Amino acid sequence: VLQPILVRRLSDGYELIAGERRWRAARLAGLTAVPAVVRSETGNDAQLVLGLIENLQRTDLDPVEEARGLQRLIEEFGLTHEEVAQRLGKHRVSVTQSLR
Repeated sequence: VLQPILVRRLSDGYELIAGERRWRAARLAGLTAVPAVVRSETGNDAQLVLGLIENLQRTDLDPVEEARGLQRLIEEFGLTHEEVAQRLGKHRVSVTQSLR
């Protein structure tokens, strides 16, 4: 696993926020431990935003997957195109064009 998964601590263990594909691949490879970053955000909104942003930063997304993720950030969290662009490290124009 080259990039750690993202988790949050629960009373009885951890909850996966981002990196499900890496976690599943590690299990298939027989790994018993996976590097993880433990985040302190506990709200479901924070989790979803972090997970969506991580998925949108992947390089192997097709244009439809990317547009769906961007649209979700805008509709579910009331983010503007500019705010989405800032969180993803992209230009606003790029976000707007992806949504067309």
